Amino acid sequence: METNDKYKYDGIENWRSLLDHFVDIVNRYPINIIYNFVTKEHQFSIILEDYIYNGSEIFAGFQRELMRTLSESQNPEIILQKVKSEFLPLISKYKEWFELHGKGTEIFGNYNPYKLMNEYFIKTETEIKKYLPKKNQPEKKLKTFERLFIQEEYAVTVIKIFTEEEYLISGKWAYPGNSKSIATPFYILQDYFRIIKNDTTPQRSKLRIWCNKLGVYPNDDNLKNLLLNPAKGKNPTPKFRQEQKEFYKLFESSFSSFRLLE
Repeated sequence: METNDKYKYDGIENWRSLLDHFVDIVNRYPINIIYNFVTKEHQFSIILEDYIYNGSEIFAGFQRELMRTLSESQNPEIILQKVKSEFLPLISKYKEWFELHGKGTEIFGNYNPYKLMNEYFIKTETEIKKYLPKKNQPEKKLKTFERLFIQEEYAVTVIKIFTEEEYLISGKWAYPGNSKSIATPFYILQDYFRIIKNDTTPQRSKLRIWCNKLGVYPNDDNLKNLLLNPAKGKNPTPKFRQEQKEFYKLFESSFSSFRLLE
């Protein structure tokens, strides 16, 4: 991956390399040859056991790096395209192989390295697809940040406020809060100033567009957490209350509130 973000890719590249080497071995050596290297001490076979024993840790590293790299990069769309082009053909190749030869791998019994690796290939595909735009989803109807608002000029004002306060630097969210803080101003604008449209667009879709405009690219699990508005839960923390007050005051000079913040 030749990009300016190359230094962040170790976790992604390590996992791609492991999968690539595994596919190479699978295509190079027949199943019965690999099975000849099974012993009591090496039940996955001495040839394939390292892929199984190291798989969990390296896959976890891939998950962390993929999320971090997409969130921090100046060019997340380019990175995602590279990840797709490097992983998805590899995954497809092995899934096709396993569909044809999976029955023959059953000689390994409960220590079937081919079956376990097939599960990793499927998990990898699922992980990548978390970050891809969903086809035929309602959020497709709402394509821009500006269209979140009842008047598009409100969007310009919000970005200007964030930039002036240095909560948005070079197009990246820089507010010094936690991972949920990015949603706090969204809820303030929606619930107290009512300048975000109250329409049939799913809240998940609105939050995704909101975050993307602020340089953050949440996966489905991240969005699930952002949908849990602390203000509507039990006993919101003092820190969250302080965040609410900060953003309310920040927007008060530019927009008229419909509801006072208690």
